[in-house]
Parts: sequence; structure tokens; C-alpha cells
Amino acid sequence: MISPKKQTSLNGEILKKLKLIQSVELKLKISKTKFIQNLKDNVDREDVNFLTHLLEPFSGGTCKYKGKVGHKGFILKKRSRLFDLGKNISVIEGTCKQKGKSLRVAIQIDGFRGGMKLYYALLSLIFLWYSANNLSSMIVGESDELTITIIILILQMIFLFGMPYLIMRRSIRYVKREILDDLSHLSK
Repeated sequence: MISPKKQTSLNGEILKKLKLIQSVELKLKISKTKFIQNLKDNVDREDVNFLTHLLEPFSGGTCKYKGKVGHKGFILKKRSRLFDLGKNISVIEGTCKQKGKSLRVAIQIDGFRGGMKLYYALLSLIFLWYSANNLSSMIVGESDELTITIIILILQMIFLFGMPYLIMRRSIRYVKREILDDLSHLSK
């Protein structure tokens, strides 16, 4: 299987095991130049980054996807609409390789990008500060409720770390289904 982006790092392997990065390969009966032209016609040429994602529901766009398409590969993101509620946070990277009359398209869908990295970094720092502050007050003797404090900390951690994870997984499933349907329609 060809891969759009070689990720041999430990971080990439962990994200694949958590199913926050998924790879798919698609075989289409179309030439590479025609496929790329069809894809360019159906993608608004815009940057895919965190800052453009914030105001995206309010921007006008004619196509379903935004990103960059070239002969070496493509990077796409499904355009967010006003009340999508986290379905379109995943980024799609892909490469094309012509083999005879068929085209092999390798796609990698990444749900852990941009804003989610910042969210988890800030949340980890705040959570460490908060838990260290609570535990130090218990050691000094200001608080007698050790078990209640620990239970509350665990519940907060599960909610604040778990809910975004579930949103990212749902986004990957949604975008994967949509991109496979759309790419198969582009080959016709």
C-alpha cells in the first residue's frame, strides 16, 4: 500500500492505534490527469489550517471541499457549515499513482490536527496545575475530603479528555464515508 505521508514516529503510531489517523486505499478506473482535473474542479483553493477553520462556517464557498490539489498529491478538508457540530475537523491527505488503466489513490484521514493539539496541550497544563493545587492543599491539611476530590478529578479528566476524542473519532468516520463516496463519483 502506498502512503500519502510516511509516519514512522511513535506519535503517529499511537494516533493510528487510537484510530485518530486512518488510511484507506482506493482503486479507480480513470486516468490520473482527468482525476486531478475533476478534483480541482470540485475543491475551493484555500489553506487548510486552524485559523481558517474558526471562521469557516461564515465564509462563502461553492464547493464541498477546500484545500490544495496537485499532481504530487492533495490535502483537503470538508467545508464546515454553521451547525455541523464537529463533523468536519478531519483533514484528508492523499496521493495518486497510475498503474495501467487504473488509478490507486492512497488517503490518510487525520482527526488530530491544529486546534485539537492546542486544546489537549492547554488542558493538560491546566489539569496538572489544578490537581497539584488540590493535592497540595490536602497534604497541608486544608481539605479532609480526599476520596471526593480524587473522584471529581477523575470524572473531570474522563469528560474533558474523552469527549473531544469521541468527537474526533466521529469526524473521521463521517469524513471517510463522504470522501470515499465523492471520489468514486469523481471517477465517472
